[in-house]
Amino acid sequence: METRVTAMLEPSAEFRIHPSKDPFLPARSFVVGTQPGCEVCIAAIFEGFKRRFLSNPRWTLEPHGELSIRILRLTVSLTSSEILERLTELATPEIPLSAMFQILRRQPTGQQGPLSTSGFINVFFVRDPTGLLQTVRVHWFGYGWYVESYPMTRVIPWREGAHIAVGSNGAAISGPTSTL
Repeated sequence: METRVTAMLEPSAEFRIHPSKDPFLPARSFVVGTQPGCEVCIAAIFEGFKRRFLSNPRWTLEPHGELSIRILRLTVSLTSSEILERLTELATPEIPLSAMFQILRRQPTGQQGPLSTSGFINVFFVRDPTGLLQTVRVHWFGYGWYVESYPMTRVIPWREGAHIAVGSNGAAISGPTSTL
């Protein structure tokens, strides 16, 4: 299984997310704004993400523990379901929305870091308020992050070069990695 996965998903970065201390309110954090000093410069939030994650302004996520995160680069085009099939033994694909925001806070203005800011998209697998696993696409373009969400049934493949953020279950994925 490992050979099959690493032929299609190449390690790009590996790092830890510190435990969160406070409940996370997505509607207060995912706000469009690109002015200097913004927590995360977000240029646009598209309707799919708004509908799935921001429609209830009181939706709150409980604090999460420390997480180990891996960023994998697609070496072939794959759909979300094909990515999940290949990851089940090596990673926990799901990442809490609060952890995704913490990762964006590492690169609030598009600086170098684990996420791609050079034209390739970043894909996260996140549970919505109803408990359904959704695909979230985050893309840096010019002066801010663009955030969108798609159902897992999306059949259009993510292109080669896309960065996939996943939780780690401790299994090794061979190849070059960087630790942040």
